[in-house]
Amino acid sequence: EWGEAFGYDLSHLDKLEDQVKAFQQIVVGKRLLVVLDDMRRGAEVRPVLAAVAGSTVLATTRQEGLARRFDMRVILLNELTAAEGLALLSHIVGVEQVESELEAAEEICAILQNLPLAVEIAANRIKTQSLRSFGGMVQRLRDKAERLDHLRDEDGRAVRISFEVSWDSLAYDLRQMVRLLAVFEGRSFAAAALGAIAELDEGEAEDKLFNLHGLSLVQAEGEGFSPRYHQHPLLADFAWEKLEESGMVQGALSRMARYFQQFAAENREAYGVLRPEWSNMMAGMSAALKHGLWQLVVDYAKA
Repeated sequence: EWGEAFGYDLSHLDKLEDQVKAFQQIVVGKRLLVVLDDMRRGAEVRPVLAAVAGSTVLATTRQEGLARRFDMRVILLNELTAAEGLALLSHIVGVEQVESELEAAEEICAILQNLPLAVEIAANRIKTQSLRSFGGMVQRLRDKAERLDHLRDEDGRAVRISFEVSWDSLAYDLRQMVRLLAVFEGRSFAAAALGAIAELDEGEAEDKLFNLHGLSLVQAEGEGFSPRYHQHPLLADFAWEKLEESGMVQGALSRMARYFQQFAAENREAYGVLRPEWSNMMAGMSAALKHGLWQLVVDYAKA
């Protein structure tokens, strides 16, 4: 296909090495900008890079490690700030409308945590469907169970589809981790907590998280030997769908609830240790209550 782009037929060359050499001869002396979008596998990228050696290559990827493996200059794209999210919303819908419903507009960006694709889709739905207001969109986005359903546009672009691309490329063990991360609902957590829920030791859980971080499926917080992690809330919604499909919701929530009850009991006076986990402990107690684990509820109260 790369040969065809320059008007050459390389299909008669059976070996990949011969195709690479032929393509190198085609592009020799040409100044090229080669764009590799959504680079995923080294085996696919390596022959392309060999064929265009000397040209300028711009690659996008969710795998930072893959880019570094090929000695590429890495430019990390961070989440938009609150101001940038609001600016994107204003650019599409209009400054006047955003200012007239500023509080609702800010809440939309906060719910979506300024994920560009999500903000853009929400803005376009507001703009093109006159009956929709910022307030109406906020009401729809507050519903976690249906939030991803509202983040689809008429051109077929959808936040869920974007997540499915990453999901389809995951090995089974990492898919299992993504499912189980749903119990945190986007809250910050430590590797030990995920290990307890996944029934792995902390080191194994840390390895899985390292891999997921490399794929941009979790974000790390802090430095050092004990980082914390979190998922983007929309990705957490997607993970929850996958957890429900697996039929493992009650088991995962029960293990989460038991882990944080024990954590609370063991650290009942170590307030500095408890503070980062407060929302998780409350979520664990709520899960125990919801699933009728009455003794666990009592144990939480005692702790």
